[in-house]
Amino acid sequence: MCSTPAAISDHEQGGRVWEVHGDRFYFERGHIDFSKLKPGDRVWKTSDPQLDRVLKKTFQGNIPRPKTPLDITVTGAVGKSLTIEASGVRVSSAVTLQTAYKRPLTKKLLRNNSDDWGNRFCSRRTHNLLDGQGFFPSAS
Repeated sequence: MCSTPAAISDHEQGGRVWEVHGDRFYFERGHIDFSKLKPGDRVWKTSDPQLDRVLKKTFQGNIPRPKTPLDITVTGAVGKSLTIEASGVRVSSAVTLQTAYKRPLTKKLLRNNSDDWGNRFCSRRTHNLLDGQGFFPSAS
Protein backbone atom coordinates (compact mmCIF):
# COMPACT_ATOMS: atom_id res chain seq x y z
CA MET A 1 0.00 0.00 0.00
CA CYS A 2 1.33 3.44 -0.92
CA SER A 3 1.04 6.46 1.27
CA THR A 4 0.27 9.84 -0.23
CA PRO A 5 1.60 13.16 1.06
CA ALA A 6 -0.77 15.34 3.02
CA ALA A 7 -2.84 17.62 0.84
CA ILE A 8 -1.91 21.27 0.66
CA SER A 9 -4.52 23.27 2.47
CA ASP A 10 -5.41 26.90 2.98
CA HIS A 11 -3.83 26.98 6.43
CA GLU A 12 -0.29 26.46 5.08
CA GLN A 13 1.94 29.49 5.17
CA GLY A 14 4.78 30.53 2.88
CA GLY A 15 7.20 33.37 2.57
CA ARG A 16 10.81 34.27 2.01
CA VAL A 17 13.22 34.23 4.94
CA TRP A 18 14.95 37.63 5.00
CA GLU A 19 17.38 37.08 7.86
CA VAL A 20 18.49 34.44 10.34
CA HIS A 21 19.93 35.40 13.74
CA GLY A 22 20.81 32.37 15.86
CA ASP A 23 17.64 30.29 16.05
CA ARG A 24 15.36 33.15 14.97
CA PHE A 25 14.04 33.53 11.43
CA TYR A 26 12.82 36.86 10.05
CA PHE A 27 10.32 36.59 7.21
CA GLU A 28 9.10 38.96 4.53
CA ARG A 29 6.60 41.26 6.23
CA GLY A 30 2.90 40.53 5.67
CA HIS A 31 3.26 37.14 3.95
CA ILE A 32 2.84 34.84 6.94
CA ASP A 33 -0.05 34.75 9.41
CA PHE A 34 1.76 33.56 12.54
CA SER A 35 -1.55 33.00 14.36
CA LYS A 36 -2.06 29.94 12.13
CA LEU A 37 1.28 28.37 13.11
CA LYS A 38 1.96 26.19 16.12
CA PRO A 39 5.07 24.50 17.55
CA GLY A 40 5.86 21.27 15.73
CA ASP A 41 4.50 22.36 12.33
CA ARG A 42 6.61 21.12 9.42
CA VAL A 43 8.80 23.56 7.53
CA TRP A 44 10.02 23.11 3.93
CA LYS A 45 12.87 24.98 2.34
CA THR A 46 11.86 25.43 -1.29
CA SER A 47 14.15 28.24 -2.39
CA ASP A 48 17.66 29.44 -1.62
CA PRO A 49 18.65 32.78 -3.21
CA GLN A 50 22.37 32.21 -2.58
CA LEU A 51 22.24 28.76 -4.18
CA ASP A 52 20.19 30.21 -7.07
CA ARG A 53 22.96 32.78 -7.74
CA VAL A 54 25.63 30.07 -7.76
CA LEU A 55 23.59 27.85 -10.07
CA LYS A 56 22.84 30.69 -12.49
CA LYS A 57 26.58 31.23 -12.97
CA THR A 58 26.91 27.64 -14.16
CA PHE A 59 24.53 28.12 -17.09
CA GLN A 60 25.12 31.71 -18.11
CA GLY A 61 26.97 32.40 -21.33
CA ASN A 62 27.41 30.16 -24.31
CA ILE A 63 26.44 26.56 -23.85
CA PRO A 64 28.41 24.34 -26.21
CA ARG A 65 26.10 22.58 -28.62
CA PRO A 66 27.03 20.01 -31.22
CA LYS A 67 27.55 21.50 -34.65
CA THR A 68 25.61 20.23 -37.64
CA PRO A 69 28.09 18.85 -40.19
CA LEU A 70 27.39 19.87 -43.78
CA ASP A 71 28.57 18.65 -47.15
CA ILE A 72 29.29 21.89 -49.00
CA THR A 73 29.55 22.32 -52.75
CA VAL A 74 31.08 25.52 -54.13
CA THR A 75 30.71 26.44 -57.80
CA GLY A 76 31.49 29.48 -59.89
CA ALA A 77 33.91 30.99 -62.37
CA VAL A 78 35.72 34.27 -62.92
CA GLY A 79 33.11 36.87 -63.89
CA LYS A 80 30.25 34.79 -62.45
CA SER A 81 28.64 34.49 -59.03
CA LEU A 82 29.98 32.24 -56.31
CA THR A 83 27.35 29.61 -55.42
CA ILE A 84 27.35 27.56 -52.24
CA GLU A 85 25.00 24.62 -51.75
CA ALA A 86 24.51 22.64 -48.53
CA SER A 87 21.60 20.55 -47.24
CA GLY A 88 19.43 21.46 -50.22
CA VAL A 89 19.92 25.20 -49.72
CA ARG A 90 21.64 27.17 -52.47
CA VAL A 91 22.88 30.74 -52.20
CA SER A 92 24.67 32.85 -54.79
CA SER A 93 26.74 35.97 -54.30
CA ALA A 94 25.75 39.32 -55.70
CA VAL A 95 29.45 39.99 -56.33
CA THR A 96 31.22 38.06 -59.09
CA LEU A 97 34.48 36.17 -58.74
CA GLN A 98 37.59 38.00 -59.88
CA THR A 99 40.85 36.66 -61.27
CA ALA A 100 43.21 35.62 -58.48
CA TYR A 101 46.84 36.60 -58.88
CA LYS A 102 48.01 35.54 -55.41
CA ARG A 103 45.43 33.52 -53.44
CA PRO A 104 42.80 31.63 -55.44
CA LEU A 105 39.91 29.99 -53.63
CA THR A 106 41.33 26.59 -52.82
CA LYS A 107 39.59 23.75 -51.02
CA LYS A 108 41.65 24.53 -47.90
CA LEU A 109 40.76 28.24 -47.95
CA LEU A 110 37.07 27.46 -48.50
CA ARG A 111 37.09 24.93 -45.65
CA ASN A 112 38.83 27.37 -43.27
CA ASN A 113 36.26 30.06 -44.04
CA SER A 114 33.31 27.70 -43.68
CA ASP A 115 34.52 26.68 -40.22
CA ASP A 116 33.84 30.26 -39.10
CA TRP A 117 30.07 29.87 -39.48
CA GLY A 118 29.47 30.26 -35.80
CA ASN A 119 28.44 27.56 -33.39
CA ARG A 120 25.69 25.90 -35.44
CA PHE A 121 27.46 24.40 -38.46
CA CYS A 122 30.76 22.95 -39.57
CA SER A 123 31.89 21.55 -42.89
CA ARG A 124 32.17 17.77 -43.11
CA ARG A 125 33.24 17.81 -46.77
CA THR A 126 33.93 20.71 -49.09
CA HIS A 127 33.60 20.14 -52.82
CA ASN A 128 35.39 22.87 -54.75
CA LEU A 129 33.96 22.92 -58.27
CA LEU A 130 35.24 26.40 -59.11
CA ASP A 131 36.36 26.87 -62.69
CA GLY A 132 39.67 28.70 -63.02
CA GLN A 133 41.72 30.70 -60.54
CA GLY A 134 39.07 32.94 -58.98
CA PHE A 135 38.80 34.69 -55.67
CA PHE A 136 35.91 36.28 -53.86
CA PRO A 137 36.73 39.93 -53.04
CA SER A 138 35.45 39.80 -49.46
CA ALA A 139 37.30 36.48 -48.73
CA SER A 140 40.82 37.83 -49.29
